[in-house]
Amino acid sequence: STSMTVASSGFSVSVPAAPKLGSVTLSLAPPILPGGFAQTDTLNVVVKDPDGNALPSSVALPSPLTLTNSDTSGNTSLSTTSVTQGTQAVTVSYSGTTAPLTASFGATGAGISSSSVHGATLTITTPQSLYISLLDNNVMNVYAPGANGAAAPRFSVAQNTPEGIVFDNAGHLFLQSSSSPTSSGSIVQYVAASLPGASPVGVIAGPNTNTLSPFPLAIDAGQNLYSGSANATNPSIAVFAPGSSGNVAPIRRIAGSATGLVEPYAFAFDASGNLYVSNFPQNSAYPVEIFAPNANGNVAPIATIAGSNTGLSNGARGIAFDSSGNLFVATVDSNLNGIIEVFAPGATGNVAPLYTISGSNTLLSRPKGIAFDNAGELCVANIVVGPNTFNITFYAPGASGNATPVRTITGQEAGTVGPLYPAFGPPR
Repeated sequence: STSMTVASSGFSVSVPAAPKLGSVTLSLAPPILPGGFAQTDTLNVVVKDPDGNALPSSVALPSPLTLTNSDTSGNTSLSTTSVTQGTQAVTVSYSGTTAPLTASFGATGAGISSSSVHGATLTITTPQSLYISLLDNNVMNVYAPGANGAAAPRFSVAQNTPEGIVFDNAGHLFLQSSSSPTSSGSIVQYVAASLPGASPVGVIAGPNTNTLSPFPLAIDAGQNLYSGSANATNPSIAVFAPGSSGNVAPIRRIAGSATGLVEPYAFAFDASGNLYVSNFPQNSAYPVEIFAPNANGNVAPIATIAGSNTGLSNGARGIAFDSSGNLFVATVDSNLNGIIEVFAPGATGNVAPLYTISGSNTLLSRPKGIAFDNAGELCVANIVVGPNTFNITFYAPGASGNATPVRTITGQEAGTVGPLYPAFGPPR
């Protein structure tokens, strides 16, 4: 602020002048929240002078500004509608009762024109439940949106040695079941909205399927179903046409010495339809392999992520892309401490990650599968963090470093493998 000097009888007094207001900028951290459960967000309000300089929180405004909220339903509310400081944080509360919805926030007040107010919009996404396989417990657990702490699952679906989970565009859930390394597994299909209690509407199983010791599942943009076999002597990826069921042969199969596959653990597709495959074993030559769309046969990957700079010398586990195209890869260090490595879009070769999520605050413990919900939160399945216990951790969009989870689900397991593959689907 500026000051003026008032002279009288030989002395002067400095009086702070009221700051002039130029504009108001509102921002949300984060701008998107998952729907279906009560939570809070932070609305940051920054007032700038006519020269574009942000006024600090120590500066009092000449008169309060009033915050506005387009949501008149009462599902979102502000901790205060009065802005009295140059910089001020306001809590936004979401009731969790209605979703999806949007709420736009603005400001009015003396000395501020509507054109100089840069508002912010909060998006509440369609609620999603977490579906996750627990191999030792022989179940797939389904948790309510926003489940936290020692929350019990809404229900469980019994399945022998459950592994990968994926949803198609028609609302079908596919659940992979592994078996002994020398016999075929199965892919069981349900109508997700009919669970629990519904019988499968289809099963892919039998010797023609070429699914020995299968782990991951994925569906591409054409709704083809990918199943990865971690068979030690013949690792492969079988691709099934939409609607496949029974003892059916895959329409394509990636297998052979040229592929470099070694116990494929997880799949992810980039925006161009390239298939990313993580290889689980420690010291795998290619922790992450990239195959061209429609790859088939004994074909080499078009690129890999491998080498000393990648931080993946102990193998790669879960992989997933965020909405910006960054590749997230779960791994461990030499002491089995969990790490999430984040690579730039299109990264290949012996490249260092952009950043990592790691440290004691993260609660990462030998992470396995990972997945993003529709609000951009990252979910990580962690195995044994104590005697017969597990945790499932959630991280805010943009989390990095020694980040604390925004939520953590804890539970009991029957053995030492724990939760494997998370997926987000219809709310239950």
